[in-house]
Amino acid sequence: MTRSAWLTNLDEVDYETTTRDEPFKRTEVSRRSVAAFVVSLIKDPTKAVRDSIGVDKPGTDGDRPRPEVMSANGGYEPATKEDIKLRFP
Repeated sequence: MTRSAWLTNLDEVDYETTTRDEPFKRTEVSRRSVAAFVVSLIKDPTKAVRDSIGVDKPGTDGDRPRPEVMSANGGYEPATKEDIKLRFP
């Protein structure tokens, strides 16, 4: 199982992993990086068997992703109560 940080649409492959016994470190990772990690698992079926792996981008420490990353992906803080009702009927 993989646990990814906040997914971005950045065109990059830059990730690190943590095991289930390590605290999750960072706040964001690109979809392309997660795909690269999954491909590495497919190529080596003995890697991370029965493990829970966290996938994140190095250097993205913080309590949440950068504002520009959140807004580029649609954010998660709706501007109005109407937006909340549209997203969560």
